[in-house]
Amino acid sequence: MSSVKADLARPDGGLLDLIKARRSVRRYTAQRIPEADLLRLVEAGRWAPSGSNRQPWIFVAVDDPEQLEALQAFAPGIIGRPAAVIAVCIDGYGNARDDGDEDLPPMDAAMAAQNILLEAAALAIGSCPVLSYDAPSVSRLLGLPEEVRLELLIALGYPAGPVRVPRRRRTMAQVGHRNRFGRPFEGAAAWDGDGPK
Repeated sequence: MSSVKADLARPDGGLLDLIKARRSVRRYTAQRIPEADLLRLVEAGRWAPSGSNRQPWIFVAVDDPEQLEALQAFAPGIIGRPAAVIAVCIDGYGNARDDGDEDLPPMDAAMAAQNILLEAAALAIGSCPVLSYDAPSVSRLLGLPEEVRLELLIALGYPAGPVRVPRRRRTMAQVGHRNRFGRPFEGAAAWDGDGPK
């Protein structure tokens, strides 16, 4: 059995590079996303962790142009003309969440969404999470049953032009503390930067 030891002196590499490179994309080309890639994105969401491993999510991938246009009428947060949208929903208000824990479903949806966003970046597909929508209207449009609640939308498409890098990130010394608030990591400065090296 082999073990992998993290190289703590090296800030970049592997998944971290992908995380740093991912950006919210709001301008897309007209290129369609292949069904195999949409399935891959849903698969990434399906493998997210969830509270008590209940896996309460439902994903609705929309790539029909007429359906996308109708969706945008109820979702002002969708900017541009995405090639597809994945609705991340929680089937937790029927049989999946019977313990009364109201905090877990949004967390479950967020972890599934992050998996989708990162897999999209790995496939060179631009993505943008969207929370600005009329939930009842979008739910009706997608045919969601009453016990399935829409948590967020993810707009998807191939970027039209270069994607802007944010001007800055808070430093590791500002956000990272070791053992107790106010005690920064000794090597914090090595991790500061505005994107992939």
